[in-house]
Amino acid sequence: MRKNMTKNKITALSIIAGIVVICLSIVIASGVIATKIINERKFASQPDIDSTQVAEFFFSKDDPVFLTAIAALPTATTAPPSSELVEKVHVRYILTSDKTTANDVLGKLKSGANWSEMCRQYSLDKVTAQTDCDLGWFPHDVMVKEFESLAFNTPVGEFGGPEQTIYGWVIIQVLGHEIRPYTEGSH
Repeated sequence: MRKNMTKNKITALSIIAGIVVICLSIVIASGVIATKIINERKFASQPDIDSTQVAEFFFSKDDPVFLTAIAALPTATTAPPSSELVEKVHVRYILTSDKTTANDVLGKLKSGANWSEMCRQYSLDKVTAQTDCDLGWFPHDVMVKEFESLAFNTPVGEFGGPEQTIYGWVIIQVLGHEIRPYTEGSH
């Protein structure tokens, strides 16, 4: 009788945990979609939603899911018209928790280590690790200041960093730097 009660409790906890994971996934997807819609509006008079505060309400700042969600959220207050051409950079990055690890990863990359392997092994951002830590193309004013500065000032094909951001230490590789349409997809 006691074994069945324990087994039932474990099953119930497993079901609850599964529901929580599904709900969090829906919240993240909804937040990303809502943010994209808000930023595509052309009306500067509409009030902006502080997406960072919404994400902080749901996640701990140390949670990699939070870091990925926040990294995807724009920081610009108004989006340029969709037809406007803007400067964009194509970047992939590895997020680490400390400068020592970041320096170690950078040294390995400069010595010829495989980017994909380094990304999977060291990056705290496990979501982008599924796509070789590739952030795609992005314009100014959508990433945190330190990351954006590093991305736009690193030559194409080169590694940049390590640079400390509010999320951790980053190593980047710039894959492209062009003038592109603002609303063009990220990849």
